[in-house]
Amino acid sequence: MLILFIFTFVGIAFFIWGVRNFYRAKEAISWPKVPAHILTCDLIEDSHDDKKVWEVELCYQYVVNNSTFTEKRLAFGYGGSGFYEKHKAIYDKLQTSDSLLIKYDPNHPEYSTVVTGFTRSNLVILVFGFVWMFCSICGTVMYFLFKYDFSILHGIKMISH
Repeated sequence: MLILFIFTFVGIAFFIWGVRNFYRAKEAISWPKVPAHILTCDLIEDSHDDKKVWEVELCYQYVVNNSTFTEKRLAFGYGGSGFYEKHKAIYDKLQTSDSLLIKYDPNHPEYSTVVTGFTRSNLVILVFGFVWMFCSICGTVMYFLFKYDFSILHGIKMISH
């Protein structure tokens, strides 16, 4: 029983994270642009249970109102995956210059991103969270439907001898 609630909580958390990323990515479209200097850019390979996961780790620095900020966000929701070609192409593009345009939150200039708008990464998180949450909620409902189903017990009519 407890496991069903934990699974439901995880699904809800992923879904909320996906919605938040979607909202921030959409909101960032209207943020102001500034140039940023790339400090580091690496294509990281990590192995998980015989599966390789790649991710571009980027660190850039930019100036807003005479204050210098350092950020690592490539896009809201971006993360590693097993699709090497995708991450290699991103890495290769970032290698073509030591500067790029980023967008920063005018209310919190310490928050910035390179890519704005809805990305496939956002969709993956939203769908994963929704499916996980939906299946967990269905499992919880089924648990209660079967656990407290006394219709067969109450439907048995005994004859006394």
